[in-house]
Amino acid sequence: MARNPEAKRRRAPPAETLSEDAVAAWLRRHPDFLAENPDLLFAMTPPDHDQGRGVVDFQRFLVDRQRRELEALKGASRELLAASRMNKATQQAVHKAVLALLSAPSFSRAITVVVEEWAGMLDADVVMMGVEAEPGRDVPGSKTGLTILAPGDVDSRLGRLQEVRVISTLDPPDPAMFGAAAGLARSVVWLRLSIHESVPPGLLAIGSREAGRFHPRQNTELLRFLASSLAVTIRAWLNLAEPQPQNLR
Repeated sequence: MARNPEAKRRRAPPAETLSEDAVAAWLRRHPDFLAENPDLLFAMTPPDHDQGRGVVDFQRFLVDRQRRELEALKGASRELLAASRMNKATQQAVHKAVLALLSAPSFSRAITVVVEEWAGMLDADVVMMGVEAEPGRDVPGSKTGLTILAPGDVDSRLGRLQEVRVISTLDPPDPAMFGAAAGLARSVVWLRLSIHESVPPGLLAIGSREAGRFHPRQNTELLRFLASSLAVTIRAWLNLAEPQPQNLR
């Protein structure tokens, strides 16, 4: 296989010849090397020019500014890469959770999957599902982990007509939603469950014991999909008809 002549031209001098004169000579033969590798400027200390008292050294100023800009660019690249990896991991976790839900052989088992298994799949500490109901009313799934909320509780947590709300640090805790696991929900995501027009409002709550684990700026699209999948599954188990589109005249 033929070698790349450009790679050969860029090859550094042998270690035994790495004297100051050898490095300087090599750089003179490759004057564009630092322009193509600006990150090396971080490892170099430019000389100070004594221009006299009160005279600004613009060369040093420009080099320092370039260093700061490169460091900021590196930081932005690291954040973008971390966000991309997190989104991929979240996507895989949500898909796994939805598949586990769809595989449940019964309605009670589906609720159990949500409140007992989803936390581990979603890298959270607690997941709860609640639905509003009048006191004393029998609600399907209430004996398998479904939390019964008072009328208006969903809007009080989410806000009227809001589908999702992320709270970086929940203070005070919410035992009405999380029960004995309220201490595990210092950071939470609330997701509205729009099951059916004949069913009271529902709420999916995902909590983490780590304050700041969830934050308002994060992308919640995948979690919305998770909540929608849960709402559709519940509607199917309860044999509720799909909402009919209105006829346009």
